[in-house]
Amino acid sequence: MKFILKDKTFAIESATLSAAIPDPYWQAKYDPSGDARLFWSLEVIGEREEDDEMWEPRIYHEDLHFPIRRWMNVTGQVVEWSEPSGGIYVVEHEYISRACLRLSERDGARFRFDWEGCGDVRWDDEYGEDVPFTTSGWANFTQVVVRGSESDTDETLRARLAAYLEPGDFVQQPISFSGHRYDSGVRMAQGVFIPRVE
Repeated sequence: MKFILKDKTFAIESATLSAAIPDPYWQAKYDPSGDARLFWSLEVIGEREEDDEMWEPRIYHEDLHFPIRRWMNVTGQVVEWSEPSGGIYVVEHEYISRACLRLSERDGARFRFDWEGCGDVRWDDEYGEDVPFTTSGWANFTQVVVRGSESDTDETLRARLAAYLEPGDFVQQPISFSGHRYDSGVRMAQGVFIPRVE
């Protein structure tokens, strides 16, 4: 597994695939015209070398959509874009200007990814805008988080998951209620669904 940023090569510290569904209460109150669908996220973090002044490079996309009902079918998905989307982090968070992400095979709950493109780094003149990158390796699919509020139950969160993915493919964790509240005073909650591997 490696992460190449122009001519610098980093080992990969971690690569994580996850998914989430927004809280409908939050969506209706704070972002009624926003996208309320399930979205997938992939994050790849490179290791920082001790004698290297660059921070740990990080590349991520937190708004991926796959036309699938079963998480195993992430295999074979390809996403391409040519407008700013996703992000790259070295000094500050910047957009990826164009890229192609391929998820080509599965091993249990791990997926092989190959990702190449260009993004802004703004480190110096050499690592400024449209810096090319490639990264490849295996990402661990860890969970689907279904966000909710104090009126939710295990059943309502499972029904929300079922609108997008087969709930039988997951092990549901009990709903957890946060100590945090929205400005309205409504308490936040969430349910975590762990992929079932056979």
